[in-house]
Amino acid sequence: MSKVHYHFDHVGSYLRPQALKEAREKFADGDISQDELLKVQDELVKDLVHHEVENGLQVVSDGEFGRSWWHLDFLWNLTGFEAYQQEDSYKFHGAKTRTTNVRINGKIAENPNHPFYRDFEYLKSVTPEGITPKVTIPSPSLIINRDHRSDLYADYYDSWTDFLDDLAKAYHDTIQHFYDLGARYVQLDDMTWGYLIQQFENEKIILKKQLSWQKLLKTMCILSTKP
Repeated sequence: MSKVHYHFDHVGSYLRPQALKEAREKFADGDISQDELLKVQDELVKDLVHHEVENGLQVVSDGEFGRSWWHLDFLWNLTGFEAYQQEDSYKFHGAKTRTTNVRINGKIAENPNHPFYRDFEYLKSVTPEGITPKVTIPSPSLIINRDHRSDLYADYYDSWTDFLDDLAKAYHDTIQHFYDLGARYVQLDDMTWGYLIQQFENEKIILKKQLSWQKLLKTMCILSTKP
């Protein structure tokens, strides 16, 4: 089997076109159906792929047009997680965002009906021969290192290790599912190391989690490689 070497790449997330924003607003207001929303989304993804290829990219993404966050949509569509509204919003470059977050609500597992599978299948169908369609998903380490989204694990697991094992298996099974659909490039976006460095300035976060620095670092390394 020959190896493909990529000397440069792009993140894969693009600014959402105005037409997509408007379609999402209409869907949220009940003015159009999900099928109608997906039709708009698919046409925009097809156009994006055309421009990516036209500009010489050998690896293309769907721009993450099917999600509202780069990370949360994937997580709350896994079995064992749910979306909820937290009190505070995220802060990014001084701006406040929506208050949607994700938390554990049961045993964690792959969701065979995850909407990202459908999105990838469409991306693959409009990707020209010789070009690689890629999937982008957040790293599993994101679950343990921000806010309090993993603090509820003890409600569903006997131990921290059991929780991590299920989380890793959910990712493994998800990646395998993507592979079975034809994906050969699955990108795990790991933004957590930046947060970890920032948290050295705020040990209260770690004390709240009751995790030692050593345990947190070890867990981060394991989750970054285990799936």
